[in-house]
Amino acid sequence: MKRFLALSLLLASFLTASADDKPIGFNELPATAQTFIKTHFSNARMSHATVDAEIGDTDYEVLLDNGTKLEFNGSGEWREVANKTSQVPSSIVPKGISAYVSQNYPDARIVKLERNTFRYDVTLSNHIELEFDLNSKFLGIDD
Repeated sequence: MKRFLALSLLLASFLTASADDKPIGFNELPATAQTFIKTHFSNARMSHATVDAEIGDTDYEVLLDNGTKLEFNGSGEWREVANKTSQVPSSIVPKGISAYVSQNYPDARIVKLERNTFRYDVTLSNHIELEFDLNSKFLGIDD
């Protein structure tokens, strides 16, 4: 029983330690992430940034003073851009996705754009969630 308890405590401390986000400065972000922020959010300032470096995976999260939340992978490529009070800059939305949303949801704004290996997930201001492939082909509404 003591072994099990000791092992459980060791495992819990390891998981807690690996899940800690470390605050970082703008210059500690990968160059690709810095360029992305300067290009698409030139009027905003960074409020807070963290790095979560786990074994085999590093993630960066940035909060801007305009309410935008950005997530980057270890190489500095963006994974998520979200802003619930405004919208995602049109400069990062693929043209096919932008055209689909404009045509089918003319009164909605894109407030969240996520990109992964296989698709884009789009959240609109009316809370509808859409899925697109990497070529901007509409796949469906996410339930």
